[in-house]
Amino acid sequence: MSKKSLLIFITIILILIIYGALVFAFPFVYSGYYYKTVPPKNLVNFDILNPLITNNSSLKVAVIGDSTGIGQGTDSDTQSFGYQYTQTYLLPNYSFINYSNFSQSGNSTSDVLQNQIPKVETDKYDIIFVSIGSNDMISTKTNKAEFTKNVSKLADKLISTKAKIIWLSIPDFITVPTLLFPLNLYLSNRSKQFNQETTKILDTNKLQLIDVYDATRQPFIDNPNKYFSKDKYHPSKDGYNLWVEAIKAQLQSNSIG
Repeated sequence: MSKKSLLIFITIILILIIYGALVFAFPFVYSGYYYKTVPPKNLVNFDILNPLITNNSSLKVAVIGDSTGIGQGTDSDTQSFGYQYTQTYLLPNYSFINYSNFSQSGNSTSDVLQNQIPKVETDKYDIIFVSIGSNDMISTKTNKAEFTKNVSKLADKLISTKAKIIWLSIPDFITVPTLLFPLNLYLSNRSKQFNQETTKILDTNKLQLIDVYDATRQPFIDNPNKYFSKDKYHPSKDGYNLWVEAIKAQLQSNSIG
């Protein structure tokens, strides 16, 4: 190899190393430092009143999951998908709704099993929203087999609550502006695989997985400034509203809401 060829080869390697470092560092620098969002204050448990309904009808709603469950990227838990859905599609039918959000930013399926499931097992809920899996999917510590085992345990425990389960899929990470190629493509494929495992388990247990992976991908790609928060990682209020509309469109039963 000539000196010129060697120099070109070394230059290419250096460029690849620098780009590789940028791919992995950029999301942290942008979302984790310069435009960091914090989990909104979790009100945990409160009543939502509808003065137009006077028949004392009530509903108990809970949300479990990770940062997307609590609505990180917005200013308040009331802008999360669970609250927006409850306010828009459930409250018109009830005089009051007891709403509880136990989601915690950064939680994985194992965290939900340990810390959140006991909270929905100790009280009777009519509806439980579930938004979990993204932290498992991006973590190198959780393999697909462990994730599948945890989801199976979660499904069993949620079924035992007798509540209506509204379980959201992991979104498509190809849409996330802070994720550069090829990391966005890798995480998109990995989230698809994790969703397939979840679908198998929920189908076996006659539960429905609400698809936000395919159903909301294009709007997030077409208008990231509207549908992503300032950290360009978590959805905005409008982004979570896309999830709300996906839930409404896909629910197989209208027995509640």
